Amino acid sequence: MRKTLLRYIELQQPVWLYVVSYVLLLLIGSLDYLTGVTISFSIFYLVPIGLVAWFANRQGGFVIATVGAVLSGVVDVFDRSVDVSSLAMLWNLLVRYGFFLITVALIEHIKSLNLRLTHMLEETTAGWAQEVLERKKTEWELAKSSQEFRALISDLNDAYYILNSEGRFTYASPFLLEKSGYTEHELLGMSYVRLISNEDRKRIVRYYKSKTASHDLEATCKFRVRTKRGELIWVEQTTRMVRDEENRVLEYHNIVRDIRKEKSQEEQLLLLAYAVASTSQMISITDEENRFIFVNKAFMSTYGYSYDEIYGKKPDIIFSDKNDSLLIKQIEERTKAGGWNGELLNKKKDGTEFRIALATSPIKNKYGRTVGLLGVATDVTEKYAAQEAIKRSEAQFRTLVETIPQGLVSVDANNRIQYANNQFCTMTGYTPDEIIQQEFAKLFIRENDFDFFQSQLMQRKRGVIGLYEIQLKKKSGELLWVQVNASPMTDSTGAYAGALGIITDVSDRKRIEATLMRAEAKLHQLFNTKSEISDVMEEVEFPAHESLQMFEDVASRLDKTIREMEKIIKRVLSFSSISAHELRTPLAIIRNQLEATMDTHLPHDQVMDNLSLVYDETLKLRSTVDQLLAIGSMLAGTLTLELEPIDMKNFLAAFHEESLFLAYDKNISINFVNVPSVKILGNDFMLRRALFNLLDNAIKFSPVNGTICIHSVLDQQNVVIQVADSGVGIPLAEAEHIFDPFWRGRSVSGVGGTGLGLALVQLVIEAHHGTINVHSEEGKGTTFIITLPVFDGSKDTTTS
Repeated sequence: MRKTLLRYIELQQPVWLYVVSYVLLLLIGSLDYLTGVTISFSIFYLVPIGLVAWFANRQGGFVIATVGAVLSGVVDVFDRSVDVSSLAMLWNLLVRYGFFLITVALIEHIKSLNLRLTHMLEETTAGWAQEVLERKKTEWELAKSSQEFRALISDLNDAYYILNSEGRFTYASPFLLEKSGYTEHELLGMSYVRLISNEDRKRIVRYYKSKTASHDLEATCKFRVRTKRGELIWVEQTTRMVRDEENRVLEYHNIVRDIRKEKSQEEQLLLLAYAVASTSQMISITDEENRFIFVNKAFMSTYGYSYDEIYGKKPDIIFSDKNDSLLIKQIEERTKAGGWNGELLNKKKDGTEFRIALATSPIKNKYGRTVGLLGVATDVTEKYAAQEAIKRSEAQFRTLVETIPQGLVSVDANNRIQYANNQFCTMTGYTPDEIIQQEFAKLFIRENDFDFFQSQLMQRKRGVIGLYEIQLKKKSGELLWVQVNASPMTDSTGAYAGALGIITDVSDRKRIEATLMRAEAKLHQLFNTKSEISDVMEEVEFPAHESLQMFEDVASRLDKTIREMEKIIKRVLSFSSISAHELRTPLAIIRNQLEATMDTHLPHDQVMDNLSLVYDETLKLRSTVDQLLAIGSMLAGTLTLELEPIDMKNFLAAFHEESLFLAYDKNISINFVNVPSVKILGNDFMLRRALFNLLDNAIKFSPVNGTICIHSVLDQQNVVIQVADSGVGIPLAEAEHIFDPFWRGRSVSGVGGTGLGLALVQLVIEAHHGTINVHSEEGKGTTFIITLPVFDGSKDTTTS
């Protein structure tokens, strides 16, 4: 029953308090009935009230006791008027006080409900008022925050804008409007896609679709935007997506930052990274403890280490033990202090040592603190090899230059002598030390020739090659006739840097020319002085017909002599001019190649090619000079040939064996028919030289796998030697010039040569009192026919 009552009545006091009160009331009622004393509303009822109040020590005890006392008094008065039995009395007490307690509980429950209802009403009213107050406060705070936010956004250096769920502008900061060039009216409602460049549009749209679908709240990307003016700007955009309870995007809040400067730095860094990766130089970076933290591809390729093998190691791993320990210490100290530059010996993983050129510098952060060391190294092995090769080539070239029969002089832009070979010093009587750094004109040019020499010097400064003859003053005071072949030299910028001159002593030629001219003058004087001849003829008594015959004979011989001398003079003068001209080409090639080789930036292979070409041209020049000297001596009549008997059978057999080696490269067959044993009077060296010139020509103009015939026969008192090839042949119009010095036909312009070989052959054969003829058919080949007289034994040895 208690549980049922408690289900409907919410007791405001503890249960024990009601029970104690009920028992006390029963005791008081029983005492009243047992004593028969009427004590209603008497002090007696105050006793239980005090006990309950003291026991409960709370307000509820007084309420229950007071109410119980009042009710007991009322019931007691009522009960006194009715006579009942003791059993009825007991039941009356139980019911009375039970009803009393229930009434008290109901009164308290109603009071509690009233209090709770009042409290709930107060709370509801207070909550509603608080909610209204909070909402108004929030709205006010939002308005205030919005104003402050917009003011803050307007001061930012980054652009800010808001897009709705469809990607259209609902707000744009002043900074964005300024940078984009659009007005607020133009931008609001516009799709953000219109601002993205065509190159990035698809990528960015795809990116934001994926971010929206994946329920992300933030996104960051980089792309280019196009302003209203058409300018492309690289930006970085950070987006915050505002979503509802169903995860749908309501707005996109975006902050856009201009990253053009960063992008430029990024591109520069990327370019630098490519450069570091692709350079042939070995680049390394070490940390503060001088341990490798980065090496490029060239470094690993050169040293043979992988990145894992070298990372964290100190540079000691690549230093050669042959380096001075003080040098290694100095490199690190000076690098930290500001940088080091020099060469040292390093070693590869396999132990191979090589020399490098190393440049180092410290790497500092923005606070100036050293955070690492940078090293850039270059393998200089090839450089040293090239320098050694240049030294060897220079030594070879110097040897060749010092042994050529011409003088060689170089002057600088101020006409001061920088170099003179031994031959020039021999010509002039000076030592090299006496003329180096001396002004050429003051030392060697006569006063009468000074203006002429200055005009020639001005031609060099204008880049013109010169060929002229002039007299030089020797140390002894004598004058020396020379021919000068001068070429200008330039520096790396193309400016005039001096001149190079080939000096040829032409004193002998000048004396011969003077002698011949004097002889010619005398002969002309003699021939033209008729009166003197007439006087002589009158004094001598001869028959008329004999006098006439003798006069005609003398005149004929004199005329023949004059024509021969004129021919010799013309040949000598022509040869001298052409010889100097032909020397220019190889000298120009040598000069140009040496100037190019002086460029220290040339690769090793190019340097070696240039020096090889200089060497080849020097050899050709020496061969040309030798032939020129031989031909010139023969034309001038100053060359003396020692003639002796030569067994032609043995001579031609030896020549045939040597010719096989010359024909080997082109796989040319040589058909040889020897002459019977017979002797001629000749010079073995010069005759062999003449035949080899013919053979060299035949090989040059014969095709690969061709055939050359060398036939010799005895024809009466002459040995006839024929050298025939199967080459291109000689046009009829050119055949009459083939023995002229330096002459070369148009059909052989692509074949190397100087045009001196056949001229020398003719002179040598004529010096042996023989003849040489040529028979050629264009496209089929050429045959040279040499005829030499047989030696009859009348003279043992003679000269020619």
